[in-house]
Amino acid sequence: MDNILEIYTLGKFKVEYKGKILSPKEKFNSKPWLFFKYLITGKEKNLHSEVISNDLWPKKNIKKPKHAITNLVYRLRKQLNLFNNEESDQYIINSNGNCFFNQDANYWLDIEEFIAMSKKATKLKKNNPAQAIPLYKEALNLYQGDYLPEIPYQEWVIPYRNNYHWLFVEKVLEFINLLKKYERYREIESIAEKALNIESYEEELHSNYLDALIKLGEHAHARSHYNYANNLFSENLDISKSPKLNNIFTENNKKNNNFINDIQGELKNRNNIKGAFSCKNDIFRMIYELEERRNERRDKPVFISYLKFENENILKQNDYIVENIIEKELRKGDVITRWDFDKYLMLLKDMSRADVNKVIKRLKEEIKEELKINKEDIRYNFDSI
Repeated sequence: MDNILEIYTLGKFKVEYKGKILSPKEKFNSKPWLFFKYLITGKEKNLHSEVISNDLWPKKNIKKPKHAITNLVYRLRKQLNLFNNEESDQYIINSNGNCFFNQDANYWLDIEEFIAMSKKATKLKKNNPAQAIPLYKEALNLYQGDYLPEIPYQEWVIPYRNNYHWLFVEKVLEFINLLKKYERYREIESIAEKALNIESYEEELHSNYLDALIKLGEHAHARSHYNYANNLFSENLDISKSPKLNNIFTENNKKNNNFINDIQGELKNRNNIKGAFSCKNDIFRMIYELEERRNERRDKPVFISYLKFENENILKQNDYIVENIIEKELRKGDVITRWDFDKYLMLLKDMSRADVNKVIKRLKEEIKEELKINKEDIRYNFDSI
């Protein structure tokens, strides 16, 4: 986003321009930046200096609020003045004792983008659900945490934070219901898990997460989460047992009342996977450690490899496609996991070093062709463990 002031407020506050971070890296709220957060939060308002000073510092008696706010505007513009005065002055308008953030200026704000994309996804959901899916995904990826969490107790920010928080939960549930139509339970599991880290007391999120785990055959994980959720509600909300979670779990137990059969069914499901085994990071680590222990009794080495995307947005927007390609191209005995925001790790067995190189090159080429990206956008490397 060239020549645009980028403002990030979800999960962590950051202001960036042409790749340079203008805001302080630490959580310390200096007066100019607290003032900036106030202006972008109520950007639809044109407020008098006295109202602003009362909102920002309710316990202080500011004798000359107009002078105090004018001084803050000057200091804030100085913080933004890393390009030229004309550009930095356009963002904060201070006129006749009133002050506001200029919405006609050249800027990008993550919460605005989240709201706009969410509305568009909801509108598309009925008539073009396939087009709505990537929009929901992109919108929810923007929500990295609640709005301006570093200022938890300022009264002027709390209503906005709460509204955005529950809008996020609403859109997550909308998206999950859409994904259910396509039986994309692995994605539902991932989305619900992220949402539960932000809102841990929403019963609908827990029930959808539990349902996805059961549909995926992960019965032990489902049993563990069922107990965790009920303990959470009991300890914090004084609810002895969640009816929705209980119904889902009881119904599942009626269908699968023999736990050994559950385990065998889950293992059989895994064995029916045609391509590579995709797992979470902690499972990948366990398999890696197991392969390390087996090394001494093996004729051929096991290789660990990575595919790294130079532009993190490529993987963020296409992770489902990339993972499908890797799963399909690798073999049953190979193991893959999404690692960090920009790479996949792979464990490749029963191959020579030359064969591994060929396989990874082929993977890279297929992903490049499918996503229409340059070969420089993907890097890879590998070594024996």
